[in-house]
Amino acid sequence: MSLWTRIGEIASDWFWEMDADLRYTFVSDTYSKIAGKDQKAVLVRTRREMYTGYIAEERDAWKGFLERLERHEDFDGFTYSYIRPDGQRRVFSNNGRAVFDSSGQFVGYRGTGVDVTELKRNEALLVGRNQVLGELALGESLDTVLTHLVTVADEADPEMVCAVLLRDDEAERLRLIAAPRLPETLRRSLDGQKIGHGDGPWASTAAIHEQKVFENVLEDEDWAGLREAVNEANARTCWSQPIVGGETDRVLGIFAAFLNESRSPGPGKSEILETSAQLAAIAIERKRAEREIEGQRDELALLNEEKDKFFSIIAHDLKSPFTALLGLSTILAEKAGTFPKDEVVQYASLIRRAADQAFKLLEDLLDWSRLQLGRMEYSPQVIDVSEVIQTNMVRFQPVAELKQIDIEGKAASGTVATADLHMVDTILRNLISNAIKFTAGGGKVTIDAKANGKWTEVSVTDEGVGIEAERVKSLFDLGEKTSTNGTDGETGSGLGLQLCKELVERHGSEMSVESIQAKGTTFRFTLPSGKRRLGSVRLPDG
Repeated sequence: MSLWTRIGEIASDWFWEMDADLRYTFVSDTYSKIAGKDQKAVLVRTRREMYTGYIAEERDAWKGFLERLERHEDFDGFTYSYIRPDGQRRVFSNNGRAVFDSSGQFVGYRGTGVDVTELKRNEALLVGRNQVLGELALGESLDTVLTHLVTVADEADPEMVCAVLLRDDEAERLRLIAAPRLPETLRRSLDGQKIGHGDGPWASTAAIHEQKVFENVLEDEDWAGLREAVNEANARTCWSQPIVGGETDRVLGIFAAFLNESRSPGPGKSEILETSAQLAAIAIERKRAEREIEGQRDELALLNEEKDKFFSIIAHDLKSPFTALLGLSTILAEKAGTFPKDEVVQYASLIRRAADQAFKLLEDLLDWSRLQLGRMEYSPQVIDVSEVIQTNMVRFQPVAELKQIDIEGKAASGTVATADLHMVDTILRNLISNAIKFTAGGGKVTIDAKANGKWTEVSVTDEGVGIEAERVKSLFDLGEKTSTNGTDGETGSGLGLQLCKELVERHGSEMSVESIQAKGTTFRFTLPSGKRRLGSVRLPDG
């Protein structure tokens, strides 16, 4: 036995020899283990005879390689695909040196072969990983990134035909996003599969964090409804890997691979599935985060725009009473001595009215700004809503009498709620003020509160001018000028309603409005109910 032969028997690579006719005369035993074929089947066959059994896509590469052999040239790293008898696709690489005798006559080749399947697979995955991450950095769409990811997996192991399905929680189904090599019939059949135990082939994979192997999809009961489609696509095995979010630790979708024969995935194929699923999770979470940030950015831009409009409105409305104050006080300062007493009283009343308007606006603005900055303390406790209503009726009685408006409180004594006393007082103060403002002389304003299960419903109803339907829709929009003059020319900014809305929301509720033009308006809001007990909080007298 030659030294060459002995080395070939113990080496991890295989060794081979050819004669001058390019016919194999020796192949080491290692070849049998790697190729799954007895080396005796190779002996006495030429390279050209063996070439006919390899991958059709590599014919041009083989043609060039055989021409080099005919020219007796050395070669390194000739890489080609090989299909084992058991159907596995491997990638081999050969090195060879031309051998000449002492006279320079060509006598054959001597060389080595190595299985580089895993190396090529890892190289493809690494390149693909970098490309996918690069696409994410460039802002490519999620569909584009996932399609490229599936293509990378397909190219890393051409035996597999891969697909990505994403979880649609709203529809409780899986949506097929990317499967460029999957036959159209199977694509249509897979899209929309249900999520949940017992609801189809990937139900359990989507519900738990475990890989699922279907070694024979034509016999597996989970695939009963898809047998015609998978048979038409010549699919026999499906491996499904859950795509699990790193931050949420929940299943975001499925990375699936189909084969045309029944078998379990080896370490190499499992690595492709796991790596691809991890990259898919990164892409999905990255894109979702980008959408959230974009949505927050748009929301912030809209909010800033609304606040700019709002402060413009406030500045205009704040200017009006001060203009009146300055103008009227200037007239009095310069000409009070020439005016009769009743005219001086009239000017003083107008000044008082302008001052009241400015003070109310500043008071609302201060409360609203404290609320926005989080400096308005929210201290819910059991309060007597009927007493808060009564206190505000006393507060506004003089104003109502001047306009000849009747104020009626219908809340039963002892109607309570769990709420912040100061906030509820502010809400009622603004709503009652508006009700009086938009009600003409001889009209009526009614304030009511009723217990309704877990909530206490509070309402303020007037018999005023009403609100146009279009204005009702934008009544609580921060950047819209919704306020109009009252029945006696009273002005306002609309800030009071915005403040009321936010104070009600602070209690976990909403404010609603019903209005009919020329008949009146009702504002309603609810507060968490409370149990009447001794020591419930009351507003201070006065």
